[in-house]
Amino acid sequence: MNPPEVNRLAERKGPARRFCEAARISGRLAASGKCAAARPMGGRGRVFSFAYYALAALLIIVTGLCAWTLAHHRRRRRHSALQDLMDQADRLETDLKDCRDRLQRAHAVMQFSPDQPAVGEVEAQQAVDSGLRALLQQRLWIRDRAPSASQRELDQAVDALVRARHQLEPRLQALDDAQTALDTAVREHFQPDR
Repeated sequence: MNPPEVNRLAERKGPARRFCEAARISGRLAASGKCAAARPMGGRGRVFSFAYYALAALLIIVTGLCAWTLAHHRRRRRHSALQDLMDQADRLETDLKDCRDRLQRAHAVMQFSPDQPAVGEVEAQQAVDSGLRALLQQRLWIRDRAPSASQRELDQAVDALVRARHQLEPRLQALDDAQTALDTAVREHFQPDR
């Protein structure tokens, strides 16, 4: 219906009836048909409720995305810590075995009798073996406890292995220097001056 028809209907009835009839014709009243109980619902009310639903959906999506990102970050950090722990254990084991081999070479050069160990060889071998046993204990901890360990425990274990490697590095350097000096002394001893 066009506006002139609505105005004609509104003139035939009383003021309250006119509003209800005009509103019903324009489609703004609820379908209940009871004019006094129903309020006019304009397009504004539908847009308003749609905005609430859209905002709620957006809030749920953002919350879910934040939760997923946090969980993904924790999994990635835990995986990285476990990988670092294994890498540091491997490096420390390599360093300790390298140290043991260097000590054996150095003591082999210094031995006067192959049947008797050189001075300090036993103590050095015991120190390296003690380090390897401690590393074995660490590897057993990694195998048994690392999957259920907290992030803090994993980080502490990685830090402990890094500290152990840093403490071993100067000793390996000193061993290299001693090996070089020993090799030079042996060469000079067995090669006469020309």
